[in-house]
Amino acid sequence: MIAIADSGSTKTLWTFVARSMETTQIHTSGMNPNFMTNEAWQEISQAIKTQNTPSDPIENIYFYGAGCGTEKAKETIFNLLISIFPNCNIFVETDMLGACRGSCINADGMVGILGTGSNSCIYKGGNITNTIPALGYTLCDEGSGNHIGKLLLKAYLRNTMPSDLSEDFYSQYPFDTTYFLNKLYKEPFPNRYLASLSPFAYKHRKHSFIKTLLNNVFDSYFAEQIKQLPQYNSYNLYLVGSVAFHFAAEISDVAQRYGIHISAINQSPIQGLIEYHS
Repeated sequence: MIAIADSGSTKTLWTFVARSMETTQIHTSGMNPNFMTNEAWQEISQAIKTQNTPSDPIENIYFYGAGCGTEKAKETIFNLLISIFPNCNIFVETDMLGACRGSCINADGMVGILGTGSNSCIYKGGNITNTIPALGYTLCDEGSGNHIGKLLLKAYLRNTMPSDLSEDFYSQYPFDTTYFLNKLYKEPFPNRYLASLSPFAYKHRKHSFIKTLLNNVFDSYFAEQIKQLPQYNSYNLYLVGSVAFHFAAEISDVAQRYGIHISAINQSPIQGLIEYHS
């Protein structure tokens, strides 16, 4: 059996492929090595242990994760996995490479991630040849869920959100300014919290205020990330991630303005990764 993990900052999709090619999937919380706690790891390890059966043990684990861009981060994830699967071959790579392999398989293309965070690159000859530094949710993450949440919350707290929207926002999040600031500056995973507000934008995506907000968010992504890649208009674009999937229409409108053809938008690259590794 092989295990393939597609891990973002918020959640991880584990797919276990048996020798018979039958697949089983489970979800756990995200395994970003920059944010993960011991408590979260204990919960995750218990969940994935249950999939390792004596009749078809896990032999190879292919882990693709957010925050795995350095050797130290990869080593952190490797050590966690080897501690419960000591006899496995374990491969830890970035979520960006997972998105590329799962989207393009063996073709060339331009690949972007739009989920809790965001990233983009050129994938050529089976390798990532050019990428834009992600730099995290504080500095960048244009077009991401936490970017959307940040603008929503800012508009709400500064009373620049139209009254009909602010009333509905309060009905879903009936908290004062202190509560929100504590979530962002005193509690763990502020990027996850901001991204958790993005479904509000999806709910009201036909509202003129939200339309403008989403247009600005995705225009920033194309301007700051996609357009900065060399010969960006020479490649087809493949997008993965929950934000890409749910806001496909809005993203496609912006891509068209930039003269970029989107070949595919998938919520997860996992089906392509199964094909790639099988």
